Amino acid sequence: SELEINKLLEEAERITDLETQLQVIARLALRLPPQHYLAIVTYIWEQSSGLTDLVVYTRVMFQVTPLLALLHEEPTVSPPLLEIIALAQAISSSDARVRGLINLTPYLPAVIRIRLLYRILEEIDQFHSDTQRSQALNTLADHLLPEAAERALHSAEMIQQPGERARALIALARYLPISLRTGLRSAVLTAISNIPDEEERTEILVAFTPHLEYVSDMQQLPLLLEHSLAIILSVTRRHLRARALVALAPHLTVDLQGEALAAVHSLADERERAVLLAQLAPVLPPDMLVASLMVAHSMQAQDTRVHALVALAQHVPESARDQTLLDALAAASNLPNPYERVIALAGLVDALPHHLKEQTYTHALEAVRLITNENAHARALGLLAPHLPSHLLVRARDTARQLGSPGQRITALISIAPHLSPEQRHMTLREILGAIGELPFDYKRARALADLGALLPPMLLPEALEIAHELTDPFDRTNAYIALVPRLPIEQRRPVIAECWKLIKYIENGYDAASALAALAPLLPPSAAHDLAHAAGMIIGAIMDDYDQASAITLLAPIIAMQNQVAAASVDLPDKYAALENGIHSALRVPHQQVRLQLLMEGAALWVEMGDRERSYQLWRELVQRIAMLSHADVLLCLGALTPVIRQLATPDGLKAIAQLIESR
Repeated sequence: SELEINKLLEEAERITDLETQLQVIARLALRLPPQHYLAIVTYIWEQSSGLTDLVVYTRVMFQVTPLLALLHEEPTVSPPLLEIIALAQAISSSDARVRGLINLTPYLPAVIRIRLLYRILEEIDQFHSDTQRSQALNTLADHLLPEAAERALHSAEMIQQPGERARALIALARYLPISLRTGLRSAVLTAISNIPDEEERTEILVAFTPHLEYVSDMQQLPLLLEHSLAIILSVTRRHLRARALVALAPHLTVDLQGEALAAVHSLADERERAVLLAQLAPVLPPDMLVASLMVAHSMQAQDTRVHALVALAQHVPESARDQTLLDALAAASNLPNPYERVIALAGLVDALPHHLKEQTYTHALEAVRLITNENAHARALGLLAPHLPSHLLVRARDTARQLGSPGQRITALISIAPHLSPEQRHMTLREILGAIGELPFDYKRARALADLGALLPPMLLPEALEIAHELTDPFDRTNAYIALVPRLPIEQRRPVIAECWKLIKYIENGYDAASALAALAPLLPPSAAHDLAHAAGMIIGAIMDDYDQASAITLLAPIIAMQNQVAAASVDLPDKYAALENGIHSALRVPHQQVRLQLLMEGAALWVEMGDRERSYQLWRELVQRIAMLSHADVLLCLGALTPVIRQLATPDGLKAIAQLIESR
């Protein structure tokens, strides 16, 4: 058993004779799982330089050869990462289990990753719900490898409900080899055309249309467009048909783009008409854009008229642009709802001439003062702050100070502070710290400190840390500390990080503990990788809820993988052929003829499995020069021992030539 082999390995490590020890360890290693190879091969490779007996050295090199090959072809996975894979596989809910395994795949070596992808796809095929299967394939698509693409396509094609099948195929479309995409696009449209519900049919067709941009086969594109238009014609509701035509418009002829525009203009709902007109505007020719201006002006609702005019102003011909912008500005300035007025003016200002910008910002800031809902008030200030000139920024800050809710006041001031002058910023940040102290709950104070952390200068950090020290909930306190640590002087960081490490153990909710550890990880040195991986495994293993456990795996997989990378990077292993080459060269130096021949035959058996023909031939060229220096009898015996290699490298004619050379000699 593995346990007994490990005990034997411990005994072998106590053998004092190096030659015996390395041979025993090498022979035991192949009976252990691959995760043990890295440490064993590293030890043998480092110690083998101390071997003086050529025969022993050769045998050790030959015994290490398959281990090195396995290490390179199937890189090892650290025990913590294997433990997390085992935990993910043990999740009882199939949906959560697959989600956890999918999110582990990016951190695994390619060979293991491919095997796991096949295992995941088999599990997905067992789902009873088509919706679950489609969603799982959607998640998997981002992590797919070309080797598993065709298998994933098969899983998608097995989905019975046409809507879910189409969604899964669309998700896979970006990641499939080009050879599979042609058939996939036709399969998507066939699935869409079989969806009974018009709204779902339209929604999925709209999601598919961007993939038409990547069609390189110009003979296939007209067929796909024809199929897509047939689906649109099958839709009876006007607004759905208009939505689909607008999505397809970039690929249509001018006449069909005119049909799309007519479909938009015919809609009774002005808001939907404005939204679709904004989407259609970038692809319309100039004459259609000018015609659309009349429709935009005819809209009764001011907010929809503003939305349509702003969208059209970006694309109408130069001759009509200035007037369109002025019309949009007038409509935006007269919106009765002050919050909508701020949103409209902010969306318009970048397109306005320079001389109108400050006036527009002033109007927008005046509109902010009229917003009675403090949440909306704070959001509006946050939207304007990055663009305001300095004198209006001060006015915006004064407006924010008047908010009664400390939470909304903090939100608004944090958005304004980065754009103030240094002196005004310092004063504002001090005010924010004072407002944080007024917040009623730990989680709100912790969240505010996290939002503020990146802005704090060194002289205000002690005050922020004092607020963090007073938080009683370990999760909230950890989050606050983590936000402040990067701003602290290097010499002050260690005790705060150490305190975070202690606090994580006291966070009761497993998912919260996982998110805290994930946030803390970037602040720790590489030497902490092993401890981090161990802590991550403990947290994941302690979570009882399947979905929380899968989410925690998603958060912590990068941390555990980092430990695997650190372990691999700390070892400078030779390539997978180095041990074989060393062994062959060493065997040739063995003075005893029969032993030399036996070793060369053992080496030849490994050599023919090398796989790299160029490297194999290079070794042969080096070796044949040395063989040529031997006596005639030794040359014949060596060539006899290496016959499998010669047969592999030489053609039949080459073998005859070698025989003739030997005979002539």
